Amino acid sequence: MNTLNTQQIEEHIRSILSAIPKQLTWTKNDTKVILLPFGELGEKLGYEVCVVGLPEHFDSGWLFDLCWFSNTQDGKNNLLNLTLVMESELDLAYEKIRCDFQKLLIAKAKFKIFVFKARTKDVANHLKELEQGIHTYQGGVPGEIYLLACYDDNEGEFTIEKVVVA
Repeated sequence: MNTLNTQQIEEHIRSILSAIPKQLTWTKNDTKVILLPFGELGEKLGYEVCVVGLPEHFDSGWLFDLCWFSNTQDGKNNLLNLTLVMESELDLAYEKIRCDFQKLLIAKAKFKIFVFKARTKDVANHLKELEQGIHTYQGGVPGEIYLLACYDDNEGEFTIEKVVVA
């Protein structure tokens, strides 16, 4: 199991996000470009990993685009914990962004990563709306960490907002 603290895991996640824009074409295949390094990091840290659309690398997706989890080691393989969940949305329509994002609200995981794209004029508002959604949701657990990564479709880079549930 991993021995990194929360801050170290967050730094790895931010590092992955900063490297991704150079590889994106924003087609359907980009989901794989986004998810693969997160899956590899999860395995490196000792987690079981499920990822949508990458059967040659990981178990198939399970509720979310990507998740890191641990099972019991007693031969029964029962779910022990869910450490990280991730959703991504490549469509610019805010309704699709919001619907995918809301899956993260119900997840019982320490880290919740959401990757999406927006036009420059919409980046700040979308991030504000998603953060409001986190604070509005009544089922949040103190200490949950959301990393909202919005790819600016015009500037070609991510704006990353961290929101910690109080």
